[in-house]
Amino acid sequence: MCELRSAQQVWDAGGHPVTERLTEVRLRNELATGPLPTMRIGQIAARGVALARRLLASQNMLHPGGGLQILEVYPYATQVRLAHRDQELGPRRRHEDPDAAARRVLDALSAHVDNVAANAQLATGPHVLDGLLSAYTGWLYPDGVEQPPQHFNPAAGWIWLPAAAA
Repeated sequence: MCELRSAQQVWDAGGHPVTERLTEVRLRNELATGPLPTMRIGQIAARGVALARRLLASQNMLHPGGGLQILEVYPYATQVRLAHRDQELGPRRRHEDPDAAARRVLDALSAHVDNVAANAQLATGPHVLDGLLSAYTGWLYPDGVEQPPQHFNPAAGWIWLPAAAA
């Protein structure tokens, strides 16, 4: 029933439930970038699901409660959401040097997380910054992230974002 409700919400938003998940339709509207590169996100999510299944199958006890909690994160969406609170946390600006953008984000993030700016030299390249933003989103879980809609099964695919600014 949850899957049918989610599929209907995707249809209602003008999407197609075979090529988009509810979480991507919601992000598409918030990011104002038009349709997301859904196939690419879908491929990345599939790799993440495969990794999660391998970790769960290995009985890896990474979570303090004895289980494993896996969150799907889209760093660009995290930055867009954080920029509602602080523009300095937003994505790279047009014509902004990638290293300068990373330094800007790290400096702004240091107001929220200890020792981030002190380790700024470690954040070279966009993938390191993406990893840091993903870790920050995970750190906000569970109270500081947007929860899925009521009756939605997160196992169907939910991209976790920082909670919207009040």
